[in-house]
Amino acid sequence: MSQMPPLQYGSRSPDGRWWWDGQAWQPVPEAQQAAERAGQPTAPPAYSPAPAVAYPAPVGPLGRPRSIGISILLAIVTLGIYTFVWTYKTQKEIKQHSGIGVGGGLGLLIYILVSPVTYFLVASDVESMYRARGWNPPLTTLTGLWVFLPLAGAIIWFVKVQGALNAYWQALGAPPP
Repeated sequence: MSQMPPLQYGSRSPDGRWWWDGQAWQPVPEAQQAAERAGQPTAPPAYSPAPAVAYPAPVGPLGRPRSIGISILLAIVTLGIYTFVWTYKTQKEIKQHSGIGVGGGLGLLIYILVSPVTYFLVASDVESMYRARGWNPPLTTLTGLWVFLPLAGAIIWFVKVQGALNAYWQALGAPPP
């Protein structure tokens, strides 16, 4: 998968109607678009940049991309035991690589005691890893809301989270699952 470089503050869309504020695309005021079409000089958009969020710089080893299908199959065949292994390994890899999150041991304990919290923690950790690199995350902490949809929600959540993790690890040079 080809990874695009992160967008720079002030970048414009190809059609010139949107500009990147560092977090999201914002519309360029119509008056400024009209002035640019008329060839008049314009000042940059009068928007303040979004506040910077400090994340630790990723420094540790890359995690291992995992096959989504095989992981789901393992969870079914082991009657859910593999979900504990996956939770431990994933949270450990995220913590070792980026310093973000609670790590494997505490992550597993949280999963055992209050498993719904894990759905939000892991999604938040993946989102934070993407943001630490200046990349637009493919999911947010709210991805954890899928846990409230019985059975299908857990599968949808897993596909989204593992897919985002696989894309992240592979963008940094890890081999495909």
